[in-house]
Amino acid sequence: MDVVYNHLGPTGNHLSEFGPYFTDTHKTNWGDAVNFDGPGSDEVRKFVIDNAVMWLRDYHCDGLRLDAVHAIRDDSALTILEQLGRQVSRLAAHLGRPLFLVAESDRNDPKYVRSPAAGGLGLDSAWADEFPPRAACRSHR
Repeated sequence: MDVVYNHLGPTGNHLSEFGPYFTDTHKTNWGDAVNFDGPGSDEVRKFVIDNAVMWLRDYHCDGLRLDAVHAIRDDSALTILEQLGRQVSRLAAHLGRPLFLVAESDRNDPKYVRSPAAGGLGLDSAWADEFPPRAACRSHR
């Protein structure tokens, strides 16, 4: 399942009228960042974790492709991506089946898949969309 936890488009988005869902401390290409580390962020984080768990537990998805993780701005001691990884690992153990978190990023930063013990975020895989299109691949005969 492709999930987008890094932004909601600025046009027509009225979510900020109902709570501290965004912060102007961080900016993204889509405007103010989702509030993962500021005042009121606990409930925003809980919403994202609960949403991910719902897809995996209730709809039996095997994994989530996390859109543009490089745009998730979070200076917390335990980032939302680390927290999500821990929760999904616990859920996988509880369900007795593997579950996967795939980080989509244009930065090709190994920190997303490096283990937390090695200073990484502990996600399972990285989405690489920089490969050339099939027509651009030529065999050298």
